[in-house]
Amino acid sequence: MKFLADENFPALCVQKLREAGLDVKWVRTDFQGIDDMTVLTKATEEERTVVTFDKDFGDMVY
Repeated sequence: MKFLADENFPALCVQKLREAGLDVKWVRTDFQGIDDMTVLTKATEEERTVVTFDKDFGDMVY
């Protein structure tokens, strides 16, 4: 499974997911400064699941 961690997702969690062998890109380091809609676009293009604490994503998806 592939993930795209939003910039607000904790660094420790990103690290632990990667150590567990999961494919995780992190907005904070891989796509610094992109807006939420672009996060969704990148996740869709790369077939990644977005992990975030930002409640706005639910509104954008639906």
